[in-house]
Amino acid sequence: MSVTSSHWSSSYLPVYLWKLDGNPLSQSRSFTYTPTSNSQGTHTLQLTMGENNGSGQIDTTKPTKVIERTLVISNNSPAISPTFVVSSPSSVGSVPINTRQISIDINTGTLRSHCDSFSSLALTENSSSTPPSSAFTISCLQANLQTENFTLTSSGDGVKTLRLWARDADGNISVTPSLVSVALDTTTPATSITSTPPSLSSSSTQNFTFVADDNGGSIDHFECRLNANNWTNCSSPKTYSSLAQGTHTFYVKAIDTAGNESPIVSQSWTLDLTPPTLTIS
Repeated sequence: MSVTSSHWSSSYLPVYLWKLDGNPLSQSRSFTYTPTSNSQGTHTLQLTMGENNGSGQIDTTKPTKVIERTLVISNNSPAISPTFVVSSPSSVGSVPINTRQISIDINTGTLRSHCDSFSSLALTENSSSTPPSSAFTISCLQANLQTENFTLTSSGDGVKTLRLWARDADGNISVTPSLVSVALDTTTPATSITSTPPSLSSSSTQNFTFVADDNGGSIDHFECRLNANNWTNCSSPKTYSSLAQGTHTFYVKAIDTAGNESPIVSQSWTLDLTPPTLTIS
């Protein structure tokens, strides 16, 4: 951009100030302006010319000349969505999560460098359709990583596909969104004891077998407890030995890979180790 000026006085020293939308660009008579990413749209270019006040600035006490032009910048850089991950609850590989309340971390880059091509972001679930303008409610505010909370709303459990879309200053939306998939499992498994001692037993060693059904999910492990003791990891069959006489209760529950716990199931029995007394009369 350049300007040519003239003045009747040979001692007149002109000074120039270029502004774009009120923001200073240059004080040179001519300069090159390269729009940054996300500069699309209509802008106001203003040039103010005046006399040097002795320090290289415009003397505002003397007459100045102001020229304004409308500058239209086309789509000089497509909107590019930054990458993101589901940060809470943590999920590794295909391991499912058991809550619809999640947090994502958006990789905004050093000095928010990954946000240069857009004005706002939209996060969608299980939809490959371009979201409406009203969905772009996320602004790039924090450098490096920016955390956003999100609620999964699509029905049922299973794989949920999240897409992060970018929208630039002129309303153009990224062609290819960033994509992350997460498996949701909110179904609690069901546990059942398949073999138990009789309600009255004379053996100080007892075995219990048990199984669990996770309705299509995967059982991670079982936990067992005898009487008021602590829960410990266990597997079927579970054997207890050197039991004392009296009433005992065995408890077991299953935990699936998403962390869902089954209702506790239990079995009680009485151990009688005292032989009968025979009296002949």
